[in-house]
Amino acid sequence: MTRATAPTVVGSRWTVARRSGPRATHLCPGRIQTPSTGFNEARAGRLPTTRTHAWTRHRIDAIERLADRLLTAGTLSPARATRPVARTIAARDPEDPVPLLRLASAAGIALALLTARSQGAPVTEPWFPDTRCAALTVTEFKSLGDHRVVNELHIDDAAFIARFMARVASLPTDGPNMIKWGPDAHLTELVFACGAGPRTIRVFEGMFQTPSTGFNEGQSETLKKLDADLEALLHPAPGKTIPKVRGLALKFKAFTLTFTGTARFDGAPATVSGVTDSFEVTAPDGGEQTLRIRSGQRSPAPQPFAVGKAHFSIVTYQTRTGERLYPDHFQIAE
Repeated sequence: MTRATAPTVVGSRWTVARRSGPRATHLCPGRIQTPSTGFNEARAGRLPTTRTHAWTRHRIDAIERLADRLLTAGTLSPARATRPVARTIAARDPEDPVPLLRLASAAGIALALLTARSQGAPVTEPWFPDTRCAALTVTEFKSLGDHRVVNELHIDDAAFIARFMARVASLPTDGPNMIKWGPDAHLTELVFACGAGPRTIRVFEGMFQTPSTGFNEGQSETLKKLDADLEALLHPAPGKTIPKVRGLALKFKAFTLTFTGTARFDGAPATVSGVTDSFEVTAPDGGEQTLRIRSGQRSPAPQPFAVGKAHFSIVTYQTRTGERLYPDHFQIAE
């Protein structure tokens, strides 16, 4: 048996390191260079063989078409495609034409993917093949290696889901970075319930895994805000900028707060039109209070409320540092 490592690819040349020395194979358009440095006969009919086998040219053509489909779907990475090459060479003598053809099959898939990626061909699979998503479940696990659920949110606010999906969809779909996360990495899963079936997006350490299974470079402003929104919903606290999600009960240390919705009012001709945001605050002893913040011609002022001896305010226009909150976020100020 010939022991070999994973191949090195330069253009159409595949070189495999062996104990007995490197072995190279060239893949030319539609032609495979044989161990004798020559080429087999034309594409039509069976390929010449020295042993009986069932491989024919149309089998290789089928694999080339498969490579194109895999590339389009973004379901196969070059790293995965190269593994069968090393296994094939390690298992059989490459002078045997049967494993050579198997090598060509695996190599064809890998080369198609590598060539396309090197030329910047994007993965065409979108973040959301179906945008008719009516519910979202956010699950926070203890870590990648420990799947105990730390927190879980169930969201059915169609307006929030649509806004969140639009922001995710603005991110590139073909993340070029392939990252191997350790068992202690923070993991959050987003499962969108859509008309064509569920769509799952995994978030590792604040980085969204793209449809190509990679990760985008750096932390864009959109990505930072998406991660901050998830963090604020999972762990609400005073001072955090929190998205308005209708019907979602947010558990603060001293109380539970629920945004119950926005209603428009039209005061014409006496006054201008505007909107009213409604919140419900539930104290640990079960006491409830409803707070309404009206926005119109003037910027809305913070709405104060008390829970026991503690005093808070709901802020819906802008933070103390001037960061805009209206119309989709709010803060709790102490």
